[in-house]
Amino acid sequence: MTIKNELIIGIVASLFICFMVFNKISNYNKNNSQTLVNTKKTPTQLLNLAEVSKHNTISDCWFIFENNVYDITSYFGSHPGGDQTMISSCGTDATVAYNTKGGRGKGHSVNADQDLEKYLLGKVGDAISK
Repeated sequence: MTIKNELIIGIVASLFICFMVFNKISNYNKNNSQTLVNTKKTPTQLLNLAEVSKHNTISDCWFIFENNVYDITSYFGSHPGGDQTMISSCGTDATVAYNTKGGRGKGHSVNADQDLEKYLLGKVGDAISK
């Protein structure tokens, strides 16, 4: 074998080794990052009356209406009937209050029902991300 052939074989072998090392490192990084992503868990909270009852103030107001949980905190200051009409519903199942406008006998309008959907967190029993 000539020196030229040995040099070519050496270069090819070196390139092959570099390729194998790079490939190994690349696969290691890919597997490690997937492991980190897969082991990272998002905290959740269960939507139920016990959780809703913790959100019972103007600055943190959730309520249940017809088996759905709503966060209406940002609606304070916008309600046509005033904030006082909503405060007693914070942290409760407000289905009756909503359907009777606080005991006055008539329900909310279709527009109010549509607006309410913007504040939906999920159904009672759902787990949501914190």
